[in-house]
Amino acid sequence: MPYCSNCGAEHDTGDSFCAECGADLNTPDKAELESEPEPETATSTAKETGTCEKCDSEISLEADKCPQCGYEPSSSGILGGILTWISMMVFGLFGTLILIVWVVAIGTDFGFTDAIYVTGFFLFIMLIPGGLLYAKFNQELKTPTGGKKDWREEVFGDD
Repeated sequence: MPYCSNCGAEHDTGDSFCAECGADLNTPDKAELESEPEPETATSTAKETGTCEKCDSEISLEADKCPQCGYEPSSSGILGGILTWISMMVFGLFGTLILIVWVVAIGTDFGFTDAIYVTGFFLFIMLIPGGLLYAKFNQELKTPTGGKKDWREEVFGDD
């Protein structure tokens, strides 16, 4: 048999009011209200959470850095920054050389076949810095929970 949440007296299941104190038995008591979680609605401000890849603590999916352990996957340190800068310079240099080869090929008797061979060679060399820049770009989009940020939001902002 159930008990009254107000005075603790025993009552029948179908009773609406307590026979001892007169409390309404159909309304939940304060302890029950506090223990029941509120259902999430579309207007809820609760953020989605995930677990950090390094320390397994619960953090927001939007976090760039884990507040518990400081894990920041987009950080590559000074060596990574130098490697990225060198990759951009090499990529730009060979792109400029390809442009120069075609200007020379059009303006002189260098030959289109030779220009195609040289362009192919330079493009092959550009695969290395291009791949490094692509990996760095993907690393910048990674979150501590293992997810990826939308690159459009990173480039164009939150519109």
